[in-house]
This record gives sequence, structure tokens and C-alpha cells, in this order.
Amino acid sequence: MNSSQRKRRASDWSMSCRACGFDENASVSEPWTVVLEVSAPSQNQIHGNTKRDTGFKYRAFKNSFRKMLVRNAGHIPPAKNRRRVWLVRQWALGKRAYDKGNLVGGCKALIDCLREARLLIDDTDQYVEIHYRQEPSPTGKDRVQLTFEEFIDG
Repeated sequence: MNSSQRKRRASDWSMSCRACGFDENASVSEPWTVVLEVSAPSQNQIHGNTKRDTGFKYRAFKNSFRKMLVRNAGHIPPAKNRRRVWLVRQWALGKRAYDKGNLVGGCKALIDCLREARLLIDDTDQYVEIHYRQEPSPTGKDRVQLTFEEFIDG
């Protein structure tokens, strides 16, 4: 690799991320945010070390997420275009951040509920750009904060 290949313009990095497709200059709607007072499970909590009860755990978490969405996300209109979702797990006192794989895998039930509630057209990359983050909860209780932006055609 020569020096010109190593040098990158700042605009190459600030305008878009090649790994996730984030483009800060994309035309998006005003954001909608909802906070769910629920613990986001880790993938280990759903799947554990054995295959026993895996389906039950997934369904139980999914039902919990579904009830929270029905109660709290009525102000968010159904998706008409591709959406960007910022999913922030806020952990309670005495807990800590999950590793990335456990966070993403554990939130699969929530993403499926977003699709079923028509807050996403589909959960494939063609229809959604998801960004995951974790931080200590400002309330000291487990929460999930979801922020949606809809891409505007044009």
C-alpha cells in the first residue's frame, strides 16, 4: 500500500460509513423516539448454553416487547420507506454493557416486533439501517430507547 492509498480525505469518513451505510447527508424525516421500560436481553439469556426452552424464551421476550410497543409507540406512523433506527440499551444500576454480539442477538425479538407493528417495512438491510448503542440508564432502571428516521426519496 503506498502513501496515497493510506491517506484518506476527511470527507470520505464523515459523509458515509462503508461498514454500515450511514450517510450523515441523507435526507431523513424528523425523528420519532420511544422509550420502553423493559430490559433488553442478551443473546445468552435467550439461547443459553442448551437448546432447551429457547423458543419459549424468545417468545416471552417478544410478547413483552409487543405489549410495550402497543402502549408506547402509537405516535409513530407506519413505515412507508426505508428507515434508520437508533437502538439504545440503557442498563440498570449494578449491570454493565453486553458485548456487541450479545446485544444484537438479544434484540432480534424487538426488531421482529417493530416489523410486525409496521414500524419497519422489513428487517433486511434493504429496508432498515440499525445502529446499536449502550449506556447507563439515566433513571437507574433497564430501558430501551428507539429513535426512528425515515429516508425521504429524492
